[in-house]
Order: sequence, then structure tokens, then C-alpha cells
Amino acid sequence: MDSSIEKLRDDIHYYGSFGQNYLSNSDIGALLTDPEKFRKPKENNHNFVMGRYFHTKMLEFDKSQAPEFSAIDCSSRNTKIYKEAIVDSEFDILMLQPEKSNIDIMVDKMKNNFSFHGDIYEDGNKFEQPGIIEIGGVEWKGKADVVSDSFVYDLKTTNSLERFKYSANEYNYDSQAWLYEKIFGVPMIFLVIDKKTHKLKKFDCGEQFLERGKHKVFRAMEEYNKFFGENPTESLKYYYAEETL
Repeated sequence: MDSSIEKLRDDIHYYGSFGQNYLSNSDIGALLTDPEKFRKPKENNHNFVMGRYFHTKMLEFDKSQAPEFSAIDCSSRNTKIYKEAIVDSEFDILMLQPEKSNIDIMVDKMKNNFSFHGDIYEDGNKFEQPGIIEIGGVEWKGKADVVSDSFVYDLKTTNSLERFKYSANEYNYDSQAWLYEKIFGVPMIFLVIDKKTHKLKKFDCGEQFLERGKHKVFRAMEEYNKFFGENPTESLKYYYAEETL
């Protein structure tokens, strides 16, 4: 297992064919709502790029000057300046300068908060730490933003701190928390910053939240085994959804 974890440190392997030997929290959404989209490529968008830049500048600063994080000095992706820059670029999406500047402010705000800084950069903490666990005969992987002796931390940005608990359900942060607590053996805490107000908030994970996450994980495994496991019992050709009103 140690050699597999070492291999998963490299994003090429984590997100590539080797990583597909494992399920991950990012698979849960498709398995629960539309198995036909399971492991289908997701179209890149500016939110993904900004999220990667935020995490890179927080945890892997030396990589934050990569060409993919270049910014175009204009206010809209509909402008001639932006469209010409994309034609000349090797990327299909680039940040706008106001977006990048806002993320830089967010990074400074989180880094300069005494409590958040202590949580993230405490001596001995590990960044971008991969892990593996077997649950019900299925192997799962995860890559934590920050792992300390006492907690596993995940850095999140949000459009609204007040609505984060609803986002946590919509984006399956509950199943992520349950999985990561099992993988890394310590409680999970979300360190969150509001994109608009730049306010900070810590969210720990209650029993009901984690139980909901566990339920999602086991439902996802049922769907995986049904359609994609070693001995699938159903064909996607006949897939349909069910829900009680």
C-alpha cells in the first residue's frame, strides 16, 4: 500500500489510469444521480481554474506561477482581448485579472489569520497527502489538503458562508468528511472563506453530517457494484432513477 500511496502523490497518477483503480469522493455525485456520467471527463471552467489557483497558492506556492494561472487584464471573457489571448494560449480557460486579484486577497486573508495560519502551517503538517482505505470490498482513495496529528483540514471557498451547510450537502462534503476521517484517522475540519466578503469560518463535522456522508458512500458503492463492479448485475442501458416524493 505504501508504494501505491507514493504513486498517488503525483497528480498524473492520482487522476490518471492508476488512480481509477480506486473510487473517490468525486465519483459519488455521478454514481448517485447519473451513473452514465461516471468517470466521464468534466469540461474545464473558470471556477475549476480559480479553485486550483487558490489551493496551489495556499499549499504549493512554488507552483502558483505556472502558465495555467496566467490572468488576462480585462473584465469579461466576451472581450476581444480575452478571446485573442485564448487563441494564443495553450489553455481553453484563463483567469481574468480581477478574479486572480480577488483570490490573492483571499489567500492573504487566510494566511494572515493567526488561528487559520496555525492550523494549516503547524510544524509536521503534511500537504496534499494521499491515502487509501477499503470499505465493503471497494478501495477508495483521497487526497487531503492538510493532515496534522489531530485533524485533517480541507480548504474551501464559498459564495456564501451562511449557505455553506447547504453547499456541503449539494457538493458531497459530508461524504468527503466521512471518507477522509476513515482514511486519515482524525476528525475533519473545513476551513472556509467567503469569496465576496472574505470572512472566514471553521466548520467541524457533527454526527448527523457524518452519518449522512456514510449513507452516501454506501449508496454509491451499491450503484458502482451494480453497474461497474467485477460482477455487475445491471446494464446502464436500462438505467432509470427513482425517488419518493
